[in-house]
Amino acid sequence: MSAYEAKDYATAAIHFKKAQDFGYKNAGNYLKQILSSDSIQSEQDNERLMRIVRIQLFLRSHGIDWGDDSQEQIRDMLDFLGEYYGIKTNDLKYEDFERDWSGCIPNELDKKSRSILSGANPTMDNARKNDSFNERVDLGNGIVLEMVKVEHGTFTMGKLSNDSDADDDEPPHRVTLTNDYWLGKYEVTQKQWRAVMGSNPSFFKGDVFPVECVSWDDVQEFCNKLNAKYSGKLPSGYEFRLPTEAEWEYASKGGKKSNGYKYSGSNSIGDVAWYVDNFGGKTHEVGTKKENELGLYDMSGNVWEWCYDWYGEYSSGSQTDPIGSNTGSGLVFRGGCWGSLSKGCRSSDRYSLAPSGRTSFLGFRLALAPAPLR
Repeated sequence: MSAYEAKDYATAAIHFKKAQDFGYKNAGNYLKQILSSDSIQSEQDNERLMRIVRIQLFLRSHGIDWGDDSQEQIRDMLDFLGEYYGIKTNDLKYEDFERDWSGCIPNELDKKSRSILSGANPTMDNARKNDSFNERVDLGNGIVLEMVKVEHGTFTMGKLSNDSDADDDEPPHRVTLTNDYWLGKYEVTQKQWRAVMGSNPSFFKGDVFPVECVSWDDVQEFCNKLNAKYSGKLPSGYEFRLPTEAEWEYASKGGKKSNGYKYSGSNSIGDVAWYVDNFGGKTHEVGTKKENELGLYDMSGNVWEWCYDWYGEYSSGSQTDPIGSNTGSGLVFRGGCWGSLSKGCRSSDRYSLAPSGRTSFLGFRLALAPAPLR
């Protein structure tokens, strides 16, 4: 394709009328109209198109994509136009993006799009700018909680295409996480819980066994104490909390390093999980099974793990940074436990319990991530 044809194809990016509900994904619609275009009418049109291309390249470099495989043409066209205009993705800065957005894209943005993209929520870059977090959380008295950095990205949330064990509440859909975050390398242990909370509620006792018999409400108190202790010492906009259901599943499936396993780290459950066929009547020391692609242990089996979200049906379409239902009767927990069948230890399996519920099969894993938007 010649440079002239590139301009010709991209004209609709200039003439495309404002969408009724214009959000960040609709910026891609400018490029989607390329196939029925006329020609660039003026230097102003050319500048406007260049801004659109910069916007799209910036979004894609931060893990925000259209999530629609049918739009390969648009991705190819974007790469061509970026090369034509001499745009280098690595040189794109957030300040340039804000300027391009305000000078080019209509302002009829939904609340979440505005928060993510207009600067109201500047944490999109914070994890990349704050690599100084050393992934070791000092809980006091020489007790440390290790964390693993999870790079942002896009994945298919829900059941695998060949998973005959999947339930109806696991429909596959594309999800984009726009921020890097950290997740506990292991499930929180009884020793770690006691260091923060001063007690040990677990049924199966052992310092390096996962803490259990803790409710969702109990975990909020644990996180609040840690956030108070680390006030002013964390990456800007970040806090200790439970992972969202999407953050949990993305990490369980291996993030950007995913090999597409059914369980977290393997298709052979015995390699990665303590579950009903091998648990021996109790929980086990964390980290004694094989880790997954990200170096996370026990995301399948040992104890179920609380998530941040209320349980609800998935959206049928692509989503960005989803946080589940606004209300509900139960909070999500994931990963399977010592008493689970293999089905319950799959990375996509979902259950829920009231926030005050406590059982010996349920614990949690700590996250350090941006405060979720509702």
